[in-house]
Amino acid sequence: MVTLERLRSCHHKLATPLFTKYCIYTSRVSLSCLEELVLDVDIDENWLQSCLDTRFYNYIKSRDALKALFYVASTTTNKEVVKECLMVYNIVLYFFLFYKYFPKCDPTYLDIAYRSLRRDALLRRFDSHYLVVKYVVESTLSTPLTKTDYCNDLYKRFVYVKNTLNQSLKVLAKAYYRVREREHIS
Repeated sequence: MVTLERLRSCHHKLATPLFTKYCIYTSRVSLSCLEELVLDVDIDENWLQSCLDTRFYNYIKSRDALKALFYVASTTTNKEVVKECLMVYNIVLYFFLFYKYFPKCDPTYLDIAYRSLRRDALLRRFDSHYLVVKYVVESTLSTPLTKTDYCNDLYKRFVYVKNTLNQSLKVLAKAYYRVREREHIS
């Protein structure tokens, strides 16, 4: 059984490297708590398929962590459980996105890139990867979920958080590679 306490515990274990604005080294992170959560969720595939639009279900069905966390979130009315599911999923996703954009991260260039971002950029405003994830999740949940189409509304919020974090890192990556290119030229 996946409880709020287990979700919070996993959230805190995974989040440790994100409490910085610099390079995220995921080698310090163990995904075992997420693996255990995924294994402990007994998903009713028929219910999940009937609850979601076909295109959403087709996307989610082969992504075990997303499917498990989404299932836990969609079968509860507890807003804290929903928030923790979003946090755990997006913390892990953030690691993968960061590595995608910065496979070899140089902290010096990254620091210059941060300083070159607009003042209203999320990463500049919050000064920590973790606070960006937390802010996006909390702001996404600030409006109540639709009661009539709960699953699809919840799924759209999972996607919105992912897209917002992806966009935020894309902006940082553009600045980072501009700085790197400029430094190599000079």
